[in-house]
Amino acid sequence: MFTAYQVPFDSYYNRETQSFIGFCPRRELSLDCDRPEDIKKIVENFKSFVPVANFEVDDLEAVFVASNSPYNRDYYESVTTRLEPMQSVSCGDLIKDPSGDFYVVTSDGFSKIEEISQ
Repeated sequence: MFTAYQVPFDSYYNRETQSFIGFCPRRELSLDCDRPEDIKKIVENFKSFVPVANFEVDDLEAVFVASNSPYNRDYYESVTTRLEPMQSVSCGDLIKDPSGDFYVVTSDGFSKIEEISQ
C-alpha cells in the first residue's frame, strides 16, 4: 500500500485575511521540487504533511495516475481510500511506499527523501 501526503490548504492559507500563513509546497519549492534546498524545506516542514489517501497499486507512478486520470475513474476510485480531503497528487506532495520510504513528487518523476525514510 502506498500513502499520499499533502499539506492541507487551511494550514497554509487564511481565508479570512486571504494570506499565506504556513508552509505551502507549491509556493515555496522550485518547479522541479527536488533541488537540495527543496528537500531541506520538505524535511524541515515534514510535520505539515498529513496522510490524505491510501492506494492499493503497484508503484509510485500508479499513485500519480490513480489521483490524476480522468479515465477509468471507477477503477481508480476502487484502489483509493481517502483519509482526508485531497487534491490530485502533484509536484511537492509526498508518497510513502510499502517499505516506509518517502518520495517527493517532482516535475519528472519521484525523488527519494533519505532524511525522512525509515
